[in-house]
Amino acid sequence: MSMSSTDDDDSDVPMSDQLEPSLVRKLLARRHPDQRFHNDAILAASELIRRFILEARERAAVEAECEADTADDDVFGSGTGGAKETGTITSIKKEHIVRVACEMLLDFT
Repeated sequence: MSMSSTDDDDSDVPMSDQLEPSLVRKLLARRHPDQRFHNDAILAASELIRRFILEARERAAVEAECEADTADDDVFGSGTGGAKETGTITSIKKEHIVRVACEMLLDFT
């Protein structure tokens, strides 16, 4: 089965978004030091890790936006309906990733 299926919207991943195969090989070797890995296995593991990171980033961004909306409601009152200025950037913090970590691990297990 090829990892670059045509139904994915991100099948043509830019080189900057790909994980280095040597890094993935080292990560796998840490857990299984006596195991040899085929290059296809490294590519599959790399894609899985990349998708996990993208999903974690997306879920953490939702958490950050919800937190920012709640903070806006506290400051301006609930009459604003959580409306923010167009084009504002919400930063993802460690706390946002921690909040989605358990759910992510259950979903990817």
